[in-house]
Amino acid sequence: MRQGILELLGGLTTVGSCLAVIALPNLKKNGFIPLDFIPHFEDGELSLYRLLGKDGGDAYSRYNALLRQLVSFERAIKRGGLGNA
Repeated sequence: MRQGILELLGGLTTVGSCLAVIALPNLKKNGFIPLDFIPHFEDGELSLYRLLGKDGGDAYSRYNALLRQLVSFERAIKRGGLGNA
């Protein structure tokens, strides 16, 4: 997640930055991203799916796996146990 946040803050559209946009409200709320930050794209889920589709393979399965990992990360934030995010 750390890399995705850096990519988002750097204006890159990557798998990681798409995940950061999806989690943006939680990332802002918990101090990972400044509250006044506005991303260069808004629809993280659609952007993520499009990027995965360009890579070939089973984009749907990869998309769902990444979203499951993101949910796990967000739960860790909520519990306060991030380890090495």
